[in-house]
Amino acid sequence: EAFEHARKTLPRHSFEEQFLGRAVIRSGLVYSSFKEDIHVLPKDKLPPLDILRRSTFGVGIDTGNNFAAILAAMTPEGKAYVIGEVFEVGQNTRQNAAAIVDMIAKTLDGIVQSPKDAVALWVVDVNSQNILDLEEALELSFFYQKYDVLESIGTLDVRIGAGEVYISDECDFLLNEMRSYR
Repeated sequence: EAFEHARKTLPRHSFEEQFLGRAVIRSGLVYSSFKEDIHVLPKDKLPPLDILRRSTFGVGIDTGNNFAAILAAMTPEGKAYVIGEVFEVGQNTRQNAAAIVDMIAKTLDGIVQSPKDAVALWVVDVNSQNILDLEEALELSFFYQKYDVLESIGTLDVRIGAGEVYISDECDFLLNEMRSYR
């Protein structure tokens, strides 16, 4: 009964996607509040140096064969700006660590004295691969946390919608991921 009702009332592509399992068109960002024209900023629209210098910096890491990390600045006002990223495929742990350090150095050059030391938060999921080796290669300790995926998505969606999260337009890989999250 529900199936036939859906067939009659839903647009064809929605019915085929939701009831027949056909991915006929891309629909429904996980982050429903994410709007590129609002939340993606060119470098000259990021906070000025005086605010960045008072910000707390954090790195979020996703390990695996496809390795990714982002650098975010959390301003004193509570807004988060993703200002740097790393995306590597098939590299070893030491190469991934070096890529993170290089990205931090380039992104924070001229903003802080010692870029790597300016990062206060190093965050990784406890189920990530090779995290002890990565800690050793980076010569630091991570903040270990097990994240509930749905709760994390919901929290981020609310913060994006409240105008508290922005992404630099130079973070190409992150933006491509944001565009494809379904």
